[in-house]
Amino acid sequence: MKHLILVLSLIISSVAFGRDGSSGCGPGWYVFQDNSIISSALRATTNAFFFPTTTIGMTLGTSNCTQHKLVLNEKRSLHFVTHNLYELKSQAAQGEGDYLQAFAEVVGCQKNQTDLLKKTIQSHHQNVFENSAPEKVLEQVFIQILRSPELSQSCSLS
Repeated sequence: MKHLILVLSLIISSVAFGRDGSSGCGPGWYVFQDNSIISSALRATTNAFFFPTTTIGMTLGTSNCTQHKLVLNEKRSLHFVTHNLYELKSQAAQGEGDYLQAFAEVVGCQKNQTDLLKKTIQSHHQNVFENSAPEKVLEQVFIQILRSPELSQSCSLS
């Protein structure tokens, strides 16, 4: 029964990886390069066989791995918050400013919704900036965006 669950989970994960090309790295990719469900499952099995060496190479980017678009987009937002935290905090309290406008663009909000984002951050200023760690600030901004039907539709959270 355990083997059946393992095989099914490998196949399901292979289908998920196969759609966006994320399974195309690690030692398994060099052996099984065909982009099919079976090859994807065999890549995952091969990569698991070489654990933990494989994960180190995949993490460091030496195994033909690229980061998923979502991770890269979040890095942009986090980089912006990290380097502009104090200016953002100050301008968010006022609800206006160049840094706040630029932040709205980095987060991927459409131009017609940047004012709503500014007002939302201003009205939740204490929650957003309660913890001065940039990751927590960004997390709180994302939470506020996801709570707003208008913002969640118009901001791509990049």
